[in-house]
Amino acid sequence: SEPAEKEVAHTIFIAGGFGNQNGEESQEIKKLLSQKLRDADSSSMLLYVGDNISEEVGAWQKDKFLIDEQIQLTEGFKGEVVFLPGNNEWKSRHIDSIQRVEEYLDEVETQEDYVQPKNGCPMEYRVISDSLDILLIDSKWFISNWSRVKGINKKCTDIVTRMRFAEELEGYINDAQGKNLIITMHHPVFTNGENAGHKSFKSHMLPLPLVGTLLNGIYDLGAFSPENPLSRRYNYLRVLVTSLAKASNRVTVISGHEESLQYLSGGDIHQIVSGAMGRSKTTKQTTDEINTVGGSLSYKGHFTHGKKGFAQLDYFTDGSSQVTFITADDAPKTFNVLPALESGTGDASYQKVVAETVVDSVYGPEENLEHTKFFKYLWGERYRNYYHTAVTAPVVYLDTLYGGLEFMKKGGGHQSYSIRLQDQDQR
Repeated sequence: SEPAEKEVAHTIFIAGGFGNQNGEESQEIKKLLSQKLRDADSSSMLLYVGDNISEEVGAWQKDKFLIDEQIQLTEGFKGEVVFLPGNNEWKSRHIDSIQRVEEYLDEVETQEDYVQPKNGCPMEYRVISDSLDILLIDSKWFISNWSRVKGINKKCTDIVTRMRFAEELEGYINDAQGKNLIITMHHPVFTNGENAGHKSFKSHMLPLPLVGTLLNGIYDLGAFSPENPLSRRYNYLRVLVTSLAKASNRVTVISGHEESLQYLSGGDIHQIVSGAMGRSKTTKQTTDEINTVGGSLSYKGHFTHGKKGFAQLDYFTDGSSQVTFITADDAPKTFNVLPALESGTGDASYQKVVAETVVDSVYGPEENLEHTKFFKYLWGERYRNYYHTAVTAPVVYLDTLYGGLEFMKKGGGHQSYSIRLQDQDQR
């Protein structure tokens, strides 16, 4: 666990699957969450990470009761509450019905915008502090078969294709360079839960021994359910998020979906799963991987627990973080997640250029990169002459340009490198 003298800057409570209650006793874990929320300060946030209403279609009275119960748990909580959509919120396959929860919560006067993202749209980005950003994603939007969802994207003004989603996701991850970034989405990218094929012993015995095992194997290999991480659109989302998130080593993904508590990591990406407020299912701590054409990403489970509970993610003032899993039956389990942020205060010194201008080219003299005739036959001249052409450029110093500029973060994309600067007026 972290040293006691570390000061907590932000606390994120993670509770999912509240709507999946099956009659099992849940009062004790609800009381624990409610007490934690009352003790938390205003820099805290509660994330209900999907499946916040029931699975039953047309059960609006039951759904309202579940929403009211979740709001009642937050009485005395000074922080912000967010309801992230999950599978159950999309059960009607109609955007107007999906927005029904949003409209109902809009009537609660204690806070604006409980549901995020809004309007059945896929993404919303929030700056929490100078060291922490959060990206809220409606992952069911991405993995759904849009031809079966009436009114899909009708209220989304910008991101209306999966390609546009990928572009925005990459941009937001780049914007968070040098900071901690939380990506919150109902469906996890890493999992050791039942949806990933880690079934209970009982499921292997029914309807008969060996037959149950065979059926489980067919289900997993065939990926017939869209909730299976190997299904086409779900796996595409996992590949997309993990490949882009590898541009940073400060990304933590928060999810529900699996009705268990898990902490996993792979490729400098950290995954917290907390979807067990309503019911719990089996889980198996193991290693696994995400596969796609041209490569794979291995990940490892550090903690998996098939009990009802929730998670508490703490960020400290030095940028480090830790997660604690809380159940009614066991002592809390705490794990370090991220180390402290680098200070970024280097002692590098550079030679001062006294001339007002310098003359240079991208590649230098052409003879240094002269290619064979066969190479030019295959690829042509392209823009080689431009890259060898010397240009004259003025010399400026950042500490005097526009009254002094301050470095903010690295920029650029796939084909360019840049830095982002701001002046004394924060522009």
